[in-house]
Amino acid sequence: GKQPLRLAAAEPLAGHEMAAQALLPHLPHELAPPMPLPTTNSNVSSHSKEPSDVAPSSMIEPLPVPPCFMDQVTTVAEQHLPASACTMLLLHRANMLMQDTVEAACMCVRSHIDPPLLAKHLVGSEHCQTLSAMDGRSSSDTAGDWSKLVVEHVGEAYAPALGAILKMLCVSLMDAVAQQVQ
Repeated sequence: GKQPLRLAAAEPLAGHEMAAQALLPHLPHELAPPMPLPTTNSNVSSHSKEPSDVAPSSMIEPLPVPPCFMDQVTTVAEQHLPASACTMLLLHRANMLMQDTVEAACMCVRSHIDPPLLAKHLVGSEHCQTLSAMDGRSSSDTAGDWSKLVVEHVGEAYAPALGAILKMLCVSLMDAVAQQVQ
């Protein structure tokens, strides 16, 4: 028979976390304990006296947790897909795509890419026209919901542009899935 689902923590998981654990048990989830950080740099020779050669573990900052877009992804999926196509696997994959896009945007921010050029770097120049067309017909309130989730990752200057890109990506993804389902 099947064995019961083993959770990473003693507390029960809520909604999306339970579904993620059930669908993707081999992947780490937020409740899993963090991996221990390395304490020494193996590339530095043992006789080196330079204090700058070895970064103490207290100076290493943990990576930021990407925002969860499940509510936004679910809303877009419900608007563009039949109920039978709104599977948890699709929603989680779309959420991960949005999170990967945020990570790519963070790299663009660190590279000092101007906010107006963010779409070109994230989705390519051929899709920038799609973004422009969608911006004209969509309300800024819904893109604002996406922007609020990313402001702490990319800053206030980049959040509106990234929010619009994320919304466009999600809508485009759900439209493509809808075409495949029909």
